[in-house]
Amino acid sequence: MAEPLHQRRQLRALQRLEKALANSLSQASLGSVEARAVDAYIDKYLGILRDLKNEDVDGTEVLEPFQPLRVGYSEELYTASDINRVVNDIRIAIDILSEQDSLVGKSKGDKIFITHGRDEQWRRLQAYLEKQLRLNTIELSQQAYRGRHTLTKLDQESNNCNYAIIVMTGDDITEDGASRARENVIHEIGFFQAKFGIERVCLMYEIGTSIPSNIDGLGRVQFEKGRIEASFSDLHRELQEFFDV
Repeated sequence: MAEPLHQRRQLRALQRLEKALANSLSQASLGSVEARAVDAYIDKYLGILRDLKNEDVDGTEVLEPFQPLRVGYSEELYTASDINRVVNDIRIAIDILSEQDSLVGKSKGDKIFITHGRDEQWRRLQAYLEKQLRLNTIELSQQAYRGRHTLTKLDQESNNCNYAIIVMTGDDITEDGASRARENVIHEIGFFQAKFGIERVCLMYEIGTSIPSNIDGLGRVQFEKGRIEASFSDLHRELQEFFDV
């Protein structure tokens, strides 16, 4: 069976192809489109489909009935009908993989949970996610308590999310003068990894902050002290594996 992360990458690739071909379809609605303008997209689609089948992805028995056809004519033109047939095939594949992906995580929401310490840089992160990438976020202090214990609030609010970004900054100073992240930040790394899976937790690490030995090997997006914006391009690349951004 394919790894969930690999399958999600292919899902995002299919979604991008569907958009590109749909754009070609709008051009073809006025007549036809040169085959070479569309061939590259169709080849990518066929490659993704073969890769998924070779990986023995769940649901291949559903994928089998629709074998994409190499359409087109001797004059190397595609009509709107030709392109639409391929677009519909891709949409079927997207629906199948999307349904499988929704079963992987324990959470049914689609928001990003932001957790942090005292440092206010998380606010700039939230603005970037919501205003530039158009992604919905949740930050615990912005949610009403409604009589809930903090841990209950954390658990319930995170049910609206399927991804977490942990902003790890040096907010506390140890006896030997080292800076370290707040204890709630360290706790929530483990909490979200258990809830969403390791691959759905992104650690944004301020260089110079002490890292506990049990998480030292985790991949992370790094940034210089006070310059979280400098890491946004790296973060964007991570998010593209799970979101259409």
